[in-house]
Amino acid sequence: MPFPVGTLEYAVRTGSCWGGAPIALPWETMTPPALASYNGKLYAAFVRPSDKALM
Repeated sequence: MPFPVGTLEYAVRTGSCWGGAPIALPWETMTPPALASYNGKLYAAFVRPSDKALM
């Protein structure tokens, strides 16, 4: 099954528990997002559908 495309969402994990329902972000993607941690921060890269720009 392919990764769903559309609105990006996030969920919060505290200790061993995940928060409620995922929260929508104001961006859309046409590919699965790539995640990377660097220097204690989490970064996401995705392709914007309107102009295929790497964000």
